[in-house]
Amino acid sequence: MEDLERKIKELYGTQSLSSEQLQRITSEKGKKTLLKSLIVRKYAAVFLFMVMVSSSLYCLYFFSSNSQDNILHGFASEIAYNHQKKTPPKIKTNSVAELNAQLPDLNFKISLPARITDKFQLKGGHYCSVDNRIAAQLRFENEAKEKITCYVFKKEEDFNFDTAIAEKNTKVTLWDAGDLIYAIAVDN
Repeated sequence: MEDLERKIKELYGTQSLSSEQLQRITSEKGKKTLLKSLIVRKYAAVFLFMVMVSSSLYCLYFFSSNSQDNILHGFASEIAYNHQKKTPPKIKTNSVAELNAQLPDLNFKISLPARITDKFQLKGGHYCSVDNRIAAQLRFENEAKEKITCYVFKKEEDFNFDTAIAEKNTKVTLWDAGDLIYAIAVDN
């Protein structure tokens, strides 16, 4: 905003009136014409400023929401791809504490919310990556012995995750809790 004000001052600071314009200003008719001209210019400048602000806000909203969708779909695509590989866990355990001990290179401690532990039985896990971030890929089974994959990784985004995306015959449910992102992948 200060940059805009400075540019306006510079532009109008270099302007000068011709002798004909000065003579018109000094006459009564010239004063009225000048006043009308200044009012029209003022409203035109305000209108132009409002259009620029509105356009900027629209672009900011459009590109930020589009970027959020791109990030979510990128996560879902990569998670669905890895889930479909059906890679068995390298560390076979039903203990989160043991996974944390055997995965020391994670930049977070695995903690599982009740919405996972109430429905699924932990079978093990290993390192993986999501969007070039180190992650834990955990394998679970439900009561019907279906394989469920859970991905846990560090949150770097400023928006909240709470979505389900169908991707490559896989349903990926993403949400965040604190500084972690959770993604559950199940076959569709």
